[in-house]
Amino acid sequence: MTAAIRVLVVDDHPAVRTGMHAMLERDPGIVVAATAATGGEAHTMWPALEGAPVDVVLVDHHLPDEDGFSLCLWLTTREPAPAVVIAAATADEALALPAAVAGASAVWAKTSDPHGLPGVLRAAAEGERDLPPVSPSVGAVQAARLSSDDLPILGMLRNGVAPAEIAATLGVKAAELAARRWAMLEVLSGSPRGDDRPRAMPRIQTIRRAFPSTATTSPRWS
Repeated sequence: MTAAIRVLVVDDHPAVRTGMHAMLERDPGIVVAATAATGGEAHTMWPALEGAPVDVVLVDHHLPDEDGFSLCLWLTTREPAPAVVIAAATADEALALPAAVAGASAVWAKTSDPHGLPGVLRAAAEGERDLPPVSPSVGAVQAARLSSDDLPILGMLRNGVAPAEIAATLGVKAAELAARRWAMLEVLSGSPRGDDRPRAMPRIQTIRRAFPSTATTSPRWS
């Protein structure tokens, strides 16, 4: 029998957490390892969860203390790294490129049939990717925010190339690639159509100041 996948649910709405927990636990192939209300809680509990690794983390796009994509990138740079599914109001095309930079496996729309969520999580655990398609107009607006040196990285991440292979292809160290991804994500974290400022990522910035490392440092952060 195939082992059940272990899932961490991160969402700040108590009713949503409770409902997802109950729904997912009804699936015999899924075990909800834990739930968290904030990015901070997820960071705090992660060392304890590493003893029995989580296969997939379902992360709300908007958390009260941290952008969901920044938590996603932090999670996908762990060792071993879980798959991450971003839960958003809609699977908007404008979320696809930030999701790719953050290493997300999928963007799941909360407005879709919730009974389809277990299948999305299983697919992510098996290494499948399901990010929204991006129209040329939205893609051009987002890509224009990045430096020309970052565009090859964006393209490879969008096409599912593993970070280790990207670093080898570009001839850069893993630490440099990680830092560039953090910088790219910060640039892309504002309104995806370019009509406001980037959202703050206070939790990751706090971690950066307290624990400077290649996994949480972006050279473009102040």
